Amino acid sequence: MAWICSVQAQVGFGVQMDPSGFGSSKGDKKKDESKVAPFVEAILQTLAPEDVAAITASTAAVKENWTRVLNHGTYKLEMLQLILMAKESKKPLKELFRQRNQKIRLAQIAKNLGLSYDHIYEEALMWRKEIDRIILSKSSGG
Repeated sequence: MAWICSVQAQVGFGVQMDPSGFGSSKGDKKKDESKVAPFVEAILQTLAPEDVAAITASTAAVKENWTRVLNHGTYKLEMLQLILMAKESKKPLKELFRQRNQKIRLAQIAKNLGLSYDHIYEEALMWRKEIDRIILSKSSGG
């Protein structure tokens, strides 16, 4: 595991973990990215198939695509918020991810869609708890 430390002139001190120290080859990385995240499995378990179809261009590779999004830096709660915004606004999720990748704040995306960010945030928090319960029950054999 490699650690990167940065000091900014009297502004602050930051420490972050560099994940490039994990794995021994490119093959290992590809293998990890092809494995579907339990979080994504749980999301899909809680969504109706018609909701998934409504927010994605194709349902064929949803698990793999959403796992890739998580593996490349999207936070879990952020992902849930974007899914909720797509579902409520009937906009393609891919477009909302594109906006987020352009560093547009989640609150601004919600506002642009005519949605209440506070409502989206609260719904995402409740959904996250439900997903965590699903993951926990699967990991404990229940």
